[in-house]
Amino acid sequence: MSQELQAAAGDMRQEVFVLHANHERDIEAAFGALVEREQMRHLSLDPSLFSRRDRLVALASRHAVPAIYEWREFAEAGGLMS
Repeated sequence: MSQELQAAAGDMRQEVFVLHANHERDIEAAFGALVEREQMRHLSLDPSLFSRRDRLVALASRHAVPAIYEWREFAEAGGLMS
């Protein structure tokens, strides 16, 4: 996680929660945990999951998770923003 992200969260009196999804089987569980939080989300993904962007964007949409992504290709795939 970037120092800029941590600093910005601190400035807004928000906490940064890290959920790890390094494998395909972890993705659904990570989104389930995100649904329980009512804050803005910034998804910092393992680069190996980049090719799964369509699935990740669809999961965010299905779970109504307002997610901000690192890469513009996620926004191009239908994600909120990058």
